[in-house]
Amino acid sequence: MFIPNLYNTKLYNDDPYPPNADTSVSPYFLTGDASLTMGAIRMRQIRVKNDTCTALQNSNNTFNGSPPPCFGHYTNDNVDREELVVGSGGENERWLYQSGEELEDDGPWQSSKTLAIYESGGFAITLPVGADPAVTKLDELKTSGWIDLGTRALFLDVVNYCPNNDMFLSTRLTFEILPSGVVESR
Repeated sequence: MFIPNLYNTKLYNDDPYPPNADTSVSPYFLTGDASLTMGAIRMRQIRVKNDTCTALQNSNNTFNGSPPPCFGHYTNDNVDREELVVGSGGENERWLYQSGEELEDDGPWQSSKTLAIYESGGFAITLPVGADPAVTKLDELKTSGWIDLGTRALFLDVVNYCPNNDMFLSTRLTFEILPSGVVESR
């Protein structure tokens, strides 16, 4: 998993980094000690509405008396902006759709595979800082079904600082999920 590499807390020889004298917090260097992860990772998903595929629209098939779920390809008309409720056992989390302006996102992204242009809004979460808390939160999201058949794109935004060059780097990892369930990464 990439999270432990983003929040690496050990030197090349497996010794822990010395704590920062001012804050007593260890730095989080990427594996290789060349870049420092700055803050938290933001994860954002874009979803499509149910009953948006064309293959089953004229079908009489039912699933327990109702039509089977059918999440189609991403289009601007298919974007699901309704409240997302996930969870199990009565402990549900609620997620509101946020626009690109609310998320202060830099604009739409176009897939080189499907040529879909994904908008800059979506359902976003900021993962807790540190490998263990971030992995714990990801496990909770996985268990609750935060990503499901309606998810069409997942974006992870990370900011790093490279002290060798005195430069900041903003990185976006993108995963496009096709209606077939195939995941394309960029």
